[in-house]
Amino acid sequence: MGGLDNKWALEEHVSTGEANRYWDTAAESARNGKALTEYVEYSLLDVDERVRLMDKTGIERAIVSLTSPGIQSHHRHRHSDPLGARDKRPRP
Repeated sequence: MGGLDNKWALEEHVSTGEANRYWDTAAESARNGKALTEYVEYSLLDVDERVRLMDKTGIERAIVSLTSPGIQSHHRHRHSDPLGARDKRPRP
């Protein structure tokens, strides 16, 4: 690949089945269409496809983050604790 070897992809999004339960699918479908919304939701969950596309495009590493609605949208401890890192600091 010449000068493009060892590429890194930054701020790639990923999701989990648990996080997707909080995603507003209806609003997303209204904004972008149902087919695109279903494709995005599936793509965020399909790690094998992501790795296949990385291999195909020469991306060696990807820095991934949980897509919205991420942990920041969960204000109550009982909802956010299973989704994020178990932070032991006192909560307000």
